[in-house]
Amino acid sequence: MTAEGLDLLRSAESILKQLDCDEAMLKANIHVIIALLLQDQGSVYFSESKERISKALEIREIFRRNTPKARYTKNDDILLHNAKSDYGCVLLQYNKYQEAESIFKECLVKYREWGRDEEIPYEHAKYNHHMAFCQMVKGNMIDAVKLAERGVHFVTLATGKGASCNTWKFDMACVILQSGDLGRALQVHKEVLNARLEHHGKSSFLTLQSYYAVGAIHAYLNDQIAAE
Repeated sequence: MTAEGLDLLRSAESILKQLDCDEAMLKANIHVIIALLLQDQGSVYFSESKERISKALEIREIFRRNTPKARYTKNDDILLHNAKSDYGCVLLQYNKYQEAESIFKECLVKYREWGRDEEIPYEHAKYNHHMAFCQMVKGNMIDAVKLAERGVHFVTLATGKGASCNTWKFDMACVILQSGDLGRALQVHKEVLNARLEHHGKSSFLTLQSYYAVGAIHAYLNDQIAAE
């Protein structure tokens, strides 16, 4: 589905270029979705992902500046700050945690303006998930684990117990591992592995990622047979 999605989006992008039409916001939407899909395709695509998010952010910033306040909607504001959050996420991939953290804090101020945390759970899922890594890098492991747990809580509210929830749980398990709690990290990684086996089958790269994580922790615990 990801490969087909990328082909369709690139085709849409090509059509817009051929028509030479003024559809800046549509182009921004295409940039964002392609960038998000590319992030799961490996580090070789990080540069393109960052470039596309930057273009989308620039387009949405220009739209904000050129749109009268009376016509600038809450949805427009949400799209703008979603792009900022996505750009912060890209910065994490380049280990620019301090720069990313300032962006996430800026986004949180806007989220609080829009409503209670539970009313916009996906935005808060992203905030807590991303900030967990920022705190982990600082060595604030108690805060990092709590933020990761809140990320899982909010993404479950937003999307249910599906692929996104499992991705957040996988990352939470990685943070827990860095905190030194190998037993709990192994337990959570096994839960994610079982869910991915059910949802994606044995050969999915997500399932293979979980197999490796479980095996690695068994190796850390000197259980070489289970690890193998």
